Order: sequence, then C-alpha cells, then structure tokens
Amino acid sequence: MKRAIKSLRPLTASEAEQLMVYGALDNPTRLIAYEILHDEPDIAFNALARRLGVKTGLAAYHLAVLKASGLVEFRYVRRSKATSLYRLTDFGERWYRRLFGPRGLVARERAKARRRTRSKAAG
Repeated sequence: MKRAIKSLRPLTASEAEQLMVYGALDNPTRLIAYEILHDEPDIAFNALARRLGVKTGLAAYHLAVLKASGLVEFRYVRRSKATSLYRLTDFGERWYRRLFGPRGLVARERAKARRRTRSKAAG
C-alpha cells in the first residue's frame, strides 16, 4: 500500500537565507575562515590559506563557497603583484553577530576554556 506524499510548502525567504548560510558554514575549515575574516578584515589570500593550514587550492574552494553565499567578498589590490584581499560583507557581519553575538566565537571558546580550567582546579 502506497502512502500519499504530503505536498511541501515553499521555503520562506528567511528560511532560504538560513539554509544558505548554514550550508556555507557547515564545514570546519569554512567556519574558521569566517572567524578569521571577522577578526582580520582585508587579509590577503595567501595569508588566509596559511592561517587555515590548507593548500591554496582548497582555500580557494572554501572561499568560493563563502563568496557564493554572500558572506564574503574580495577585492584586488595592486602591490608588487595583484593581491586579493578578503573580508566579510555587511550580510556576513550581520550573520556573524546573529550566530555568535557581540563577543564572537573566539571569546566564547576562551571563556569556556577558563571555566573548564577553574572547575578542574576546584574539583
């Protein structure tokens, strides 16, 4: 006996936006890149790849996903050679505050580590 498939309702604009952002940030490397770009706007591509600890091809892929979601933008700057500088877009900044609050992800992780250290010392 076959069951009838319920018809799905279309996503609202807000739900579609959430799905896009969560999809872009569902990878640990992209999440770290997002955090670095929040803390260090206008970072050069090669410096970002080094900070992430990945090869430039993989860094380019992850940055392309973040750019496609609208969270990240880049611009070329002429120095001794053309350099691309990355930063969060206004949309990316809004989502950062929405996801991590005003203190940010790094501050939250440091606070958790301090609490763990204190609880181990007390126990």
